[in-house]
Amino acid sequence: MNIGFMNLNGKRYIVPHWIEVGETVTYDNIMDYISKDSVIPEPKIETYSVAGKPYTIAVVDGKISCSCPGFKFHKKCKHITEFKMR
Repeated sequence: MNIGFMNLNGKRYIVPHWIEVGETVTYDNIMDYISKDSVIPEPKIETYSVAGKPYTIAVVDGKISCSCPGFKFHKKCKHITEFKMR
């Protein structure tokens, strides 16, 4: 997850959480101000190559998707079937 600072209307925030903090907060101690429950894990991503074409399997919030044409049209494909069998 990308975490950073934003200054807005004279106040400083940790974004994307919009937690107001002072100037003493740095990237070295930023995680001390963010609840562990609010940190969103990075999606699990795997890349498959089929006939020389790379397709990406992504798992976000428990939902699996594939970048192949079959998934785009049918919402299922052999790449996801193989991924689930692992």
